[in-house]
Formats: sequence, structure tokens, C-alpha cells
Amino acid sequence: MLLGIFLLGIFLGYRGKSCPSPPKIIVPERNQLGKEELRAIGKEKRVEELVWFLGADLGSRNVWGKRGEGPDLALDPVDIQRLKNGNTLVTDNSAHQVFEVTPDYKIVWEFGEYGVCKKDAYHLCVPSTGRFLEKEKAVLIGDGGNKRILLVDYEKREIRKKLEKTERGRFGLPVVTHNPFNNRLVVADADNHFVAEVDWKGKIYSSFGVYGKSGNDKSHLNGPRYAEVSFDYPDFLTIADYGNSRAIFFSKAGNKIEREFMVRWPRWFRQMADGYVVLCSDEDRAVLTDYLGRVWWWWSYPSVFMERTPDKTFLLSWTRDTYEVKWSFEKTASLPYTRRMLEEQLLSSGESLGPVYSGATKVLGVLTTFGFGYDKITVSAKSSERVLLEVLSAIPKLNELYFDRWESIVTLDLKDNLFKTFTLTETVPVLGFRITNQSQRSAKVDLAVSHE
Repeated sequence: MLLGIFLLGIFLGYRGKSCPSPPKIIVPERNQLGKEELRAIGKEKRVEELVWFLGADLGSRNVWGKRGEGPDLALDPVDIQRLKNGNTLVTDNSAHQVFEVTPDYKIVWEFGEYGVCKKDAYHLCVPSTGRFLEKEKAVLIGDGGNKRILLVDYEKREIRKKLEKTERGRFGLPVVTHNPFNNRLVVADADNHFVAEVDWKGKIYSSFGVYGKSGNDKSHLNGPRYAEVSFDYPDFLTIADYGNSRAIFFSKAGNKIEREFMVRWPRWFRQMADGYVVLCSDEDRAVLTDYLGRVWWWWSYPSVFMERTPDKTFLLSWTRDTYEVKWSFEKTASLPYTRRMLEEQLLSSGESLGPVYSGATKVLGVLTTFGFGYDKITVSAKSSERVLLEVLSAIPKLNELYFDRWESIVTLDLKDNLFKTFTLTETVPVLGFRITNQSQRSAKVDLAVSHE
């Protein structure tokens, strides 16, 4: 992934784009939790500089009962937006609501009934996104459970526009963002493996993926979780191709993948207006980088969403909490830890696991190491039956800046539940693994990677 960002910097450099310098973070005084309370929450959640907090104490109340008080307002915040008035717009997936909350936890606007999943003019069901559109004076909502997209009038709290299908067919699980350059919608439909830029009549202006069919090649997607127009380059869409463990820069003009970064199960992928690139991953972390691939900050828990505020702080959603944090950008990150890639993974006879473009029958996530300063990587694996484990290095396509092939570094023959290890001391920016069951019986495979 990070090598891809580095190569993207080369490409953008030819277009006169300079690398942004680390911003100075200035946090204003806010009417919020007391400093001691914030410090206690931050210590519990391992956050050193916590500015604001919104979460759910699920152990103290009925999930579908009365809404909590203070910071205990949200059940499952999956989308967050800091508004110009200092309030925060929250999309609460489990509460079936989109609501606006002040810094001191007063709800001043809401759409949908708390805890009630219905499909009518006043309810939502498992909403996925909520964005306030300043020019429209309305809130754009991806009503995922009801398989529709809504534009809700802010003042009247009434549905102004509704979309349930495109020219290709009905939505399955739509996540919607807004293209401010042309006022169109960008929809990622995970159930139909399809991303499209459309208008409110469902007309498609650009698209990627084959509607209703998943795949792991240059023309298919597999459960895309998020798509958005690039803030610096409106001809590009950023796509989080969740099932294929890749983040994609898609060229609308060329109708093709322009760049792709390999990251384990990305939920969110966005190029911010100031040039920074952010990735949020189910089992990895939220990473803030620049065009040269330098890691300025990282969040070590799986993250659902990340939003930069006008105050240059960051809002992050993680599991059932939302944090507003600040940090310094003084040095790059070094993240030594052990990742269990597979745990008793069942592999049928003749079946194979591997990264995109490796020829495997099923997709296995990759390991990105560029920018983190690892000196040594150790691979440990075992299998109940005879399987071949190939350790792979991604190779850029000739005269291009993205990966479409792999080179085998070493092959390990696994069997009889005996662990074998391999230590890599040279730099490999993107590491992959291809596992092939060569026995006549199903095999249980374990694979772990340690970084130092």
C-alpha cells in the first residue's frame, strides 16, 4: 500500500504537486467533558491527546431502551462529520438514526426514530452514511438497510429526494458520498460489487465493477465498502475494495484502475483536500501518510471512519466509540507486532489462497511494510496436511506504477502440524502469501507474521 503511495507521489510530482508539509495542530477551547474525565477515558482507550469523546456504555443500559446521557449518546457511529457551527453530525448504524450533537452533548437535530428500523418517510434502517450538504441545506443519507439513498431537508426534516436504483438495477447495500464538483452521487454498493457516479434519476456517468458479480481482476470488485471523488483530482475516484484487500484510484476518464494499493480489508480510503491520504482497515489501522509514503500518524485499532475537522483535529470511529484526537507529526511510525494472518483456515483439496493477481482461487490479504522501518520479518506457518506456502514480493508492472504480478521469494513445504519459519531481512515493500493444498484431504492452516 505505502509503496503504491510512494509511487503515486512520483506520478503527481510530474503534475506539479508538491508534498504537503506537516500541519500545525491548533485545538480551540470547547465546551465538553472535563479534562480529568477526558484524561481517564484517553488512558483507558490508550489515547494520549483526547479532545472530545462520544461513545456507548452498553453494559449499563438496554441497547434499545432510553438513550444515554452526556457522551453516552451513540450506539454504533459509522459516519461522522464536523459542521461549521462546531456541532457533529453522527450516523448511528445500530440506533437507525442520523443526528446532530453539540460539543456538550445536546441533540439539536435528528432524523429517524431511535432504535426503530422501518422503511417509510420518517424512519431509517441501518444507515451507512450521513453528510450535511451546505449548498443544498440538506442531509445526504445512505439508508443501507432500506436499500435507498435519501436527501433530507434540514429545516423541514422531510425527504426531498429518494433513489433506490440505477440503470443497472436496484441497490443492495448502498454507501453514498457527494461529488461537490458536479453535484452527483458516488455510490459504493457492496452487495452488488459495484461503484457508480449517478444523478438523482439513476443515470450512470461513470462506473467500475460488474453489477451483481464479484471478482478480483482489473474489471471487478468484491464488496466495495466506500467510494469518493478525489479532492485534488476530481477525475479520480478512491475505492475501498474490501473483499480484494486493495485500495484503488480509479480514472473516470480512462475507465480503468490508475493506481492500487494493497491493504488488508480496507473499509475507507480517501484523499484529503490538503494532499494527505488516509486508509482505514478492519484488521490493520487508520494510517495518515503523505504522497511520499511517510507515515505521519497511525491509529492502532481497527477503524471504521476518519474525518478531519476545520480545527485540524481528527474524528475517528472505532467499534462503538468516536474520538476527537490531536497529535504531533514529529517522526514516522515504527510498529513491531505479530499478526495472525490465518488461524486453522480450512483449505479444500486443490484450493489456494493468495493476493489479487497471484492466480489463487481465493483472496488472502497482504502485508505492507514500506515506511514503518522494519529490520526483520519472520513468517511462521503450519498445516495438518501437505500444503505449499510461497512467500511473495509484489512487482510493479513494466512502465507502470501499480502491481499486477508477484515474485516468489521462498517456498515452504508444510505438513503434519509442524511449524516452519522463514526470516526476511531485506526490504520488501509489499509481501504476499500463496498457499496451495496439494493433498487429497482438506487442510487446516495457521500463518503468523512477526515484525521487528
